[in-house]
Amino acid sequence: MSIKNQDLNQRWDAILSTTLYELTHAMAGLVQQQCLADVQPAVLPGISFRSRLAPADIVYVMYDPPLDPSEWIVVGTPISLAGVDGQQLLRDVLAGLEMVWLNDPTLSAGTPPAGAI
Repeated sequence: MSIKNQDLNQRWDAILSTTLYELTHAMAGLVQQQCLADVQPAVLPGISFRSRLAPADIVYVMYDPPLDPSEWIVVGTPISLAGVDGQQLLRDVLAGLEMVWLNDPTLSAGTPPAGAI
């Protein structure tokens, strides 16, 4: 591994282990831009990486475009995250990771701002 790759890997590690989710979204956008700027542009449908907050899980970031929802197959019964069942699912998953939902709509009687989870 070259020193340049080692430095890049350390930067990736720092971004992927942050609790500021907006930074991971920004980094995913930069990866997409880097691939599009290549001599032979590559259009990424998305990227995935091992979650640092939930090590047993994999995080997927899909780009739109080229994300095409018709290419996905629904497995099981979909749950709307905006509904009561979806909100409870979010609370349960976060609690299992020893995290809490900031501005939980049940507690704040409002809609949580983007990025509040």
